[in-house]
Amino acid sequence: MKLREKIWLWGLDPGADHFGGENGLAGFNRMTPAEGAYYFGTKNLIRASRYGFPKPPFDKEAEKLSILDKTIWPIDPAKPETVDEVIRIAKYHPHVKGAIIQVDPQHLEMYERDPQLYRDAKARLKAELGEDFELWMEVYAVKVYDKTMPWLEVADAYCIWCRSPLEIVNLDHYYNILMKNGCAGKKMFWGVHMWNFPKRFVLSPFVVRDYLNRYRQWMKEGKIEGIVLYSNTLADTKLQAAFEAKNWIAEHGDEEI
Repeated sequence: MKLREKIWLWGLDPGADHFGGENGLAGFNRMTPAEGAYYFGTKNLIRASRYGFPKPPFDKEAEKLSILDKTIWPIDPAKPETVDEVIRIAKYHPHVKGAIIQVDPQHLEMYERDPQLYRDAKARLKAELGEDFELWMEVYAVKVYDKTMPWLEVADAYCIWCRSPLEIVNLDHYYNILMKNGCAGKKMFWGVHMWNFPKRFVLSPFVVRDYLNRYRQWMKEGKIEGIVLYSNTLADTKLQAAFEAKNWIAEHGDEEI
């Protein structure tokens, strides 16, 4: 399999990260998730939720993403109707391969919920769509502690974020903690940000390339399944970090992994 086939894009509504100016981002973002996948050269996308968008029914949005090979859609285990909606569209759109449970990086309220909610959601998805349909979870590496193990072990796959450029020196430490807390034997997709959201500044292209090279080596070693890029909301705002990620994929995307 080629490396680019293991790269995913975190796809948000255009402008989602610019809304209200809270992230300090300059310029305008008009690039859609589908356009972002084309820009970076990947056929896989996590259609993430922000500010309640996309809103169900998801048919129109799913149709826009029909050019992709694989998509993952958001659910909230505490709201059974969100699970119902993903089950419904997955039966009509073969590119829908899984569901993801997102967390708020500031409040992390999902971490405190009863793990049985996660188990019930997973059971419904598998019963309706088959064992190959995957339940993903969004994880912030720096926030993983022993108490999170009951919900971590439920998932089939994880999208794992490091938000600060300083965290790159601790990647092996975070990886080992996750392996001890329910992720062993599961698919791990490690994320690459192009903007430091807590501190509100662009990441250096050298830092972005460093993350990508580290994850590429982990993939070769069989430690992780793939990479998630954040995001179409940053790809058309003239960030050098986004150009660097695009160029890196052009350089390495056809390598066999």
